[in-house]
Amino acid sequence: MDRWGPKAWKSSRIAGDMERFVDDVLSEVPARMMRRRPATDMYETPDSYVLRTELPGVAIDDVDISAAGGMLTIRGERRAPEGVKDDQYHSCEMYYGPISRSISIPEQVDINSVEATHENGVMEIRMPKTREAAAHRINVKPKSSGQ
Repeated sequence: MDRWGPKAWKSSRIAGDMERFVDDVLSEVPARMMRRRPATDMYETPDSYVLRTELPGVAIDDVDISAAGGMLTIRGERRAPEGVKDDQYHSCEMYYGPISRSISIPEQVDINSVEATHENGVMEIRMPKTREAAAHRINVKPKSSGQ
């Protein structure tokens, strides 16, 4: 749902279709062999953009967030339990290893004021809008009766 540029609707729809296609193809690849992209939601408030991404089992110290060239990149690693060997597993459906996701962000983001929090496996990144882009209220005054 990129709404940040003149071609955003068309490009975001194509990007979404491509992501779904890649996800379908890669769903046949064993989880241990592929890099995972965490699911994300992004919404807008009057003064900021908020990105929420699923990072269950990823320690805060194993997360790196960077922004450059209109993209926000989240990288992390979900570590396997220590001391458990491959031949000890009866079932192994969880993915362990690198996780990465890059998302386009609007030009109106004040990059120097971005903050991230992590709770219950969900990373929330608040990206304040630049002063020029923040919504502001316009007061309506009554018209003078003498004019």
